[in-house]
Formats: sequence, C-alpha cells, structure tokens
Amino acid sequence: MADVSDIPHLVRLLDDESESVKETVWKELSVFGPLLMDEIVRQKIQLDEHQETMVRAIMAGENRQWLKLRWRSWFDLDDDKTKLERGLLLIAMFQSGRSNENKLKILLDELAEEYASNHLEYDVLTLTHFLFKLKEFRGEKDDYYNPLNSNLIRVIETRRGIPISLACLYILVGHRLHLKVEGCNFPGHFLARILVGDQRVVVDCFNGGKLFYEKDLINPDNPIFFTDNDFKRFECTAEIILIRVLRNLIYAYQQTGDDDNMKLMIELVDMMDVNLKE
Repeated sequence: MADVSDIPHLVRLLDDESESVKETVWKELSVFGPLLMDEIVRQKIQLDEHQETMVRAIMAGENRQWLKLRWRSWFDLDDDKTKLERGLLLIAMFQSGRSNENKLKILLDELAEEYASNHLEYDVLTLTHFLFKLKEFRGEKDDYYNPLNSNLIRVIETRRGIPISLACLYILVGHRLHLKVEGCNFPGHFLARILVGDQRVVVDCFNGGKLFYEKDLINPDNPIFFTDNDFKRFECTAEIILIRVLRNLIYAYQQTGDDDNMKLMIELVDMMDVNLKE
C-alpha cells in the first residue's frame, strides 16, 4: 500500500505511456480518497493540466465508490425518519465532502432548537410559519436542475431547494420536535402532509409553505386536486422519498452532462429496488 511520501512519484507516473502502469497508479492514488488533494497541496506538488485532470478524475471515481459501498448502510435501520436522514446525509457528503459527518445533524438540530426557544408550545402550523416565513426557506427557481438542490446541507445553508428537499427539511425538523410531518408523493411536485385538528392538510414547501386544506383539495378547480383515495395513495416511506430524490438527481446530472454520476444514481435506485423486493 502506498504511503503519502509516494504521492509525488505516483503523480509523475500519471504521464507514463504504459496503460498498465497508469491503471496501477490510479488504484494506488485512489486509496488516499479525499486526502489526496490535501496532500498534494501540503507537499506543494506542482500539477500540469493533464495531471490535475487525472487527479480530479481519480478523486471523483473514489468518491462514487465510497457512496456505492455505503448506500446500503441505512436499509436495515428501524426508524423511518432515521433512514431518511441517513440517506440524505450520504448524498450530501458525496456532493459536499466527507470531512464532517455531523454537519447535517447539527444544522437540523439548530433549526429545531431555534424554533423551540421561541415557542412554549409546538405545533405544525407555527413550525410551517417559522421555516417558510421567518427563516424564508423557499424554492430555487433560477437554478432548479442544479444537482446540489438535492443536498440538504446546501439547502439549509442557502435556504433554497426543490420541492422534495424542502419537504425533507420540514419532515426532519418536525421529527426533532415530535411533530408529525410526512411526505406526500404528489406527481410532479412533492409536498408535505400534516394534520390540523382532524383535517388533512398538504403543504407546498417550494412556494413558501402554502397550505391546502382538505376541503380545498377535493375541489377539482384547484391546482392541487386530491380524491379521497389520493390521501392514502400519496403516503410515502423513507424508501419512496429517497428513490424520488435519486430520480431527481438522475435527471439533474443528465442535464449537466455528468454521465458518471447519473449512472451511479441509477445504480443506487437499482439497489433499493432489489432491497424492496426481498
């Protein structure tokens, strides 16, 4: 196994004419994972354009392998919300770096604690107002298909996301406060579900936490129309939510021309399909 002191020599071998040598070097450098670029900077290794391209490709490939190997880690967890948070954390670490595994938890905890410090009693309506009015979480309309809109760490930091990532934020902050917020797998525009008294309500997290009460949802003239059966049909588990997140990423990576990451997201969906059938 290569040592960090071997990195300068291995980097030079990236220019070797032998394909077998380059393949061996690729494997050796992949072992360093995300630390590879840190070591290159620390050791002041000068990269030419070709070497830098190769190093970034090595790191990207190792990062994809990392996610692929860890994706199943949440499949057998008992709690649905824990599954959801773990899956979203892995996606965020894949996109933003693996240096701080606790960052998503800290950000979600901080939001829940800020809400709690300003409310003697907790309820879903005041949480909705807190997140989507006071904190101004809302839809990213200018850069909708950016893959980072599925990254919950970035969504919290920018306060912008797509319907499903904003709904996941709402679900996971609510869970910390023992408030029941669920996903609503509405076609084309993911929503959240809450109960207000005995009335079912869906929340459009993308559009400022807009509320649609049951009496309005059953009106076919409204933009979001539910039949009575739809309330049950659109219920969704963590698995269903995460498959939809991955399908969004498949399309987003396709739009950005990132075929390698697109193929990885397809593989992750296939893993989940197999697991759900077992």
